[in-house]
Amino acid sequence: MAEAMTQTGPTLILTRPNTAAARFLAQVQTALDWPITAIISPLISIGYLRPDLPKTPCSGLIFTSENAATAAGRLGLNRALPVFAVGGQTAGAAREAGFAAMSAQGDAASLVALILSLRPQGPLWHIRGEHARGDVAQRLTAGGIATIDLIAYRQEPLALTALARAALDGTGPVVLPLFSPRTVSILADQGPFAAPLQVVAISSAVATAAQALPGAQVHQSPRPDGEAMLTATIALLQGRAVLEGAAPSG
Repeated sequence: MAEAMTQTGPTLILTRPNTAAARFLAQVQTALDWPITAIISPLISIGYLRPDLPKTPCSGLIFTSENAATAAGRLGLNRALPVFAVGGQTAGAAREAGFAAMSAQGDAASLVALILSLRPQGPLWHIRGEHARGDVAQRLTAGGIATIDLIAYRQEPLALTALARAALDGTGPVVLPLFSPRTVSILADQGPFAAPLQVVAISSAVATAAQALPGAQVHQSPRPDGEAMLTATIALLQGRAVLEGAAPSG
């Protein structure tokens, strides 16, 4: 899927799966009062799995992505179970799927801190993909709350579309909101790119990973959530400075 309109500003390339990318693009277009060139080129395809469910009873669920909410619904998990979600977007997806969700309004570290502060009775199930960061289950278990990883979907890499490749190989500036280190890795493997890149990284982990994109200017979102990513992306499209989060370490 791609949308293109004549303009003189940067090209916006969105690499999330189609539904999430289209939603983000609609929010950008609503906020701006001029047409932009936008290309949707997903770099990850989500494939849902049917894992054997643990025999240990579950007292709560952990979602660290919107895909986890979809996967839990597809698995027919008990919608009466409490859900701990990493951020507002994930919590919203959980509620749409029929779960009662509480948001940590942050990243994996914020989520672990929230759960440890609430001290729910375990075991909890962390519904996640094959590729995940943050060691959520291990950290919670070490903190005294038994947590089991349940791998319920896989993230398969995709090649850039011809339109995205042409923009990245061109001379015009490109704005790239990036939401996961794995997406950065898949993108970097298809480079290097000639276009001047303005990366908006949702977290310090993504900002650090984006150092693998030669010549890219990396801006870290002030908060690790969709609203802050939207604000930062719009600022770059308007030629304004981004109020950044903490600089990545390492």
